[in-house]
Amino acid sequence: MLAPRLRHSLAVVFLFAVLPTAAQVNPLLERIAELQSKDNPFYRDGMIPSLRRGGGKPREDNNIFFTALTVYTLQSLRYNFNPEEQLLADSIIRKAKQNYPHYGNRNGELSYNFWQVHPFEQPLPNRKLWSKMKKFRLPDDLDDTSLIYLTLSTPDSINRRVKQMMEAQIDREPVRSTLPEYQELPVYRTWFADKMKQDVDICVLANVLLFVFEKELPMSEADRQTISLISRMLKARQHMTQAKLISPHYQQTSIILYHLSRLLAIANHPPLNELKEPLISDLYRQLQRSDDQMEKVILLSSLYRLGEQPGYVLDEQQLTQDVEAFDWFIGSPVSVKHIWIRRRLVRSSWLDARHSSQAYYLALQLELELLSRTHTRSLR
Repeated sequence: MLAPRLRHSLAVVFLFAVLPTAAQVNPLLERIAELQSKDNPFYRDGMIPSLRRGGGKPREDNNIFFTALTVYTLQSLRYNFNPEEQLLADSIIRKAKQNYPHYGNRNGELSYNFWQVHPFEQPLPNRKLWSKMKKFRLPDDLDDTSLIYLTLSTPDSINRRVKQMMEAQIDREPVRSTLPEYQELPVYRTWFADKMKQDVDICVLANVLLFVFEKELPMSEADRQTISLISRMLKARQHMTQAKLISPHYQQTSIILYHLSRLLAIANHPPLNELKEPLISDLYRQLQRSDDQMEKVILLSSLYRLGEQPGYVLDEQQLTQDVEAFDWFIGSPVSVKHIWIRRRLVRSSWLDARHSSQAYYLALQLELELLSRTHTRSLR
């Protein structure tokens, strides 16, 4: 743990928005509702818009990923809203969920795809030629599938079947794209793929385990092995020194810490509980290092979520600028390549498709505001 004086130096000033009265709606929530798609020829009604950068000019991208992320975030905050905010949040959530069927499995299975599948496949949307080419279609993935089921009230029988499908991906050849010490481990993969090579991503693993713990599914050997892998990566400090190699689809230390903190806040599991104190230390350490205000938002939220009281001042003007350049998810064509190839390309990003979403980033800012306010009330 960091020395008490360091914590105190970080916890000196609280800056909160004016607290809404019972008749007011948080402006961040209002702005999310304004950004939610309606009467847009590219986005279906209720979608959360996002942007894809890389390979030319920035392009709008109608993936389901940021829609599901925003829904999950708002649902987790719902009981912190006043009645008027709950009504608005429920409306956002209801409209967003109506889009899930368009991203369901091609053959009627229970998994979901990053890009639209029904009524027609739309990979790499807004690339007129590429979006019609079969070779650019993605298999369904465990990340989107986990996030979507985290937002649905599905029966236990469905949740168990989804978990079985995820575990079935483990019975395949070693994952040569990850670090050598982890290639043979029977942990969750990233893709529901029969032919495509696999990769392992610590943030995807955290989301799968979040699904397992939130749905209170029975622990399996896959879960225990995955938890062991996460523990080994943290003890080896690879989330701090090799973020791009252990998380090919997120790539940032701060985002890895956010995912792990979100998992630890839900899961009451001894091997995971042992990671809490070192994770808190790493959050404070990364908070000191970072000058990016959007990065600070998720680091601070993670600390509040783990029971800390960091206190903060955000530079609102810089935050507006940093949001524009902040990437949450990376589509990397080399993520499934052999580790020796990935090591050589680790500093290169020209092949990456970098995904961001203004509406989701507003949800993250709203999350920080409400978590900090709730924690402050609990101390009184």
